Amino acid sequence: LETRLQRSLKQGLEKHQANLARLTTAVMNANPKHRITSLKERYRWKKIELSTTIREILSAYSTKLIVAQRALNAVGPLHTLERGYAIVSRQDTGGIVRNAASVSPGTGIAVRLAQGTLGATVDETQEEK
Repeated sequence: LETRLQRSLKQGLEKHQANLARLTTAVMNANPKHRITSLKERYRWKKIELSTTIREILSAYSTKLIVAQRALNAVGPLHTLERGYAIVSRQDTGGIVRNAASVSPGTGIAVRLAQGTLGATVDETQEEK
């Protein structure tokens, strides 16, 4: 009987110690200080992740912008001027001259080149048919 009583007391004590350890862990996890520390760490990692994602997105858009800018420059009028072409406009209205029939001899024109502009007067026109 004495042995059974000692064993029973020992098992009861172990059971209560295990229960106390479990409750201690639960109290520690419910402790606001512990929770705040955990949330601060999570916030720090999310902030790093967000910064990295923003940098990646900006880099991708920057690359797309550079590609689009190169494509635009390749077909743009200023690039065409660099190849030796010119843009001719009327001095009186500023409208672009697209065909010889739209101006007559004596009309003032401005010739836009890659490097500067020329002022000129039409001496003669020849229409292509």
